[in-house]
Amino acid sequence: MTSGYNRASLAIIFILGAAFSAERAQDTQPRNDPRLNVYQNIVAFGAVGDGRTDNSEALQRTINAGHAVIIPEGTFNFGKTLRLRKDSLITGVGKKSALRYTGAGAALSEAEGSYVNGYDNLKLMNFTLTTDSASQAGIELINNYQVTLSGLFIDGAQQGFKTAGIHLIGSRSDRNSAIIRIIDGDIWFCLGDGVRVSGQGGGAGIWIERNHISGNGYGVNQILPPGRYPSTNLQIKNNVIEGNVQGAINAEVLYASAITGNHFENSEWSGATLVRVGARGFAQGLNISGNVFGGKKAAYNVDLNGLADVTGLIANNTFAGASVAAIRARTARGLIIENNTLEPGAAPQMVEIGAQSRSVWVKDSNRAAYISGAAEAQPDLSVGGRLILGGAASLRGVGELMETRTADGGRFAPHAAQYFKQAVGPTWRSGAGAPAGACETGSLYTRTDGGAGSTLYVCEQSTWAPK
Repeated sequence: MTSGYNRASLAIIFILGAAFSAERAQDTQPRNDPRLNVYQNIVAFGAVGDGRTDNSEALQRTINAGHAVIIPEGTFNFGKTLRLRKDSLITGVGKKSALRYTGAGAALSEAEGSYVNGYDNLKLMNFTLTTDSASQAGIELINNYQVTLSGLFIDGAQQGFKTAGIHLIGSRSDRNSAIIRIIDGDIWFCLGDGVRVSGQGGGAGIWIERNHISGNGYGVNQILPPGRYPSTNLQIKNNVIEGNVQGAINAEVLYASAITGNHFENSEWSGATLVRVGARGFAQGLNISGNVFGGKKAAYNVDLNGLADVTGLIANNTFAGASVAAIRARTARGLIIENNTLEPGAAPQMVEIGAQSRSVWVKDSNRAAYISGAAEAQPDLSVGGRLILGGAASLRGVGELMETRTADGGRFAPHAAQYFKQAVGPTWRSGAGAPAGACETGSLYTRTDGGAGSTLYVCEQSTWAPK
């Protein structure tokens, strides 16, 4: 009996031991395996959010340890540039999760780029990035593809980020940064630009949406790229971009890009142009629509001032505050300007069109103006349907004369004699000397050298009769 009892006890002990060993084996599996997307908390790696401790090493260890990093509430100082990793996520729990950079270079950088070891697939979300030093940049991305910056509060604190809060760089003519999403954030008080795109390769596929960008140099600044990949498909949508010292948007080269649904406003003292496109380059397929402009003391709200062609659409905007015109188009070749609104008393005219422009359609709700240079060949003004001149509108020529196309159709010249005709019916024309030839009953002729009884002629029964 005793031996049987002992055998039964041993069997039970063996089963329990096997179960305990299996549980111990399961416990030894890695709990922070980045492949399981387990968050690495920076505090667990030694970071202290007291606003004094330098956390450079602890923060870099956390980034290196796993693909998902969490920043709790607190102010975590760091003085060395943090090197970001591909296929990683860094997130805070909101604005109170703060990284404060105390160094001189870029606070956060991903410099390897997508041309080495594949796309970046990097996400930075829901934290504050600020500085208390004369730092160079907040976030610097070099040749990066597939990056999302969401819910970030980037604050230069009027001390740093001298280049930009976010700097996107295409380092060579055959390399650029692309597919970058900057959404739902704030970029404030950088000594440089809020967002800058620069380098020989420029950037492409850049979305800047639903942000508040205020108090910087330019809100968004795209430097002219000389390489084969200039800035294409920039989508700047539904932002509030206000109070930036040099203006809201400056872009040198844009293809197939949109600036839509934004609120732009200068500070009360500022004369900066809000949207300047192509001062040294050009834009093609550009859509500027549905925006509100508060230009304050600006000469223009939108300045398309490039030396090369600008094509696209400017429509359904509201303009306020411009000393010369709401829009200037220096060299437009296929530009539609329609259904914009000029706030009463806000600007002398809707649009100023340069002498080298061609094929420009102007159709606005109030106070439209078509202006061209006097010394050069005049741009074409094509009117589809009727040309209606209200009480505040006029057609102006050179001096007191209207410039019209010459008979051979090859040039424009001032003409004292004018000729108006319906598609079918009587005509009204003017000229020196008495009219001659057959006429249509009801037509009028004004004689420019006529005297009493011979200035106005009326066609009666196909014959001219002086009046």
